[in-house]
Amino acid sequence: MGKIKVLDTPSGRILKDLINAGVKLGISSRGLGSVKESMGVTTVEEDFQLICFDIVSEPSTPDAYVYPGEKSKSKSGFKFSTRLREQRENNIDNLFKKILGD
Repeated sequence: MGKIKVLDTPSGRILKDLINAGVKLGISSRGLGSVKESMGVTTVEEDFQLICFDIVSEPSTPDAYVYPGEKSKSKSGFKFSTRLREQRENNIDNLFKKILGD
């Protein structure tokens, strides 16, 4: 669970409009570092550095979607409380899409 702050910039206004229109948006992280693979498990090493988070149409983690919560207007822009829902809900969505041929 986390919060993002959407600034009142051209890109921020586009994001706000997409959220207000009900567009399903994902969130992805970018970072640098090494990984270790052992017995089919990939582990991120201690040298990992988080660079940023991006709002995207298809998140890097399959189930990391943004769900707007309470909105509050501040001097520097809009704040959206967000939460990331787990795989179960997205699996149900994907199953319906497969059944309906979407």
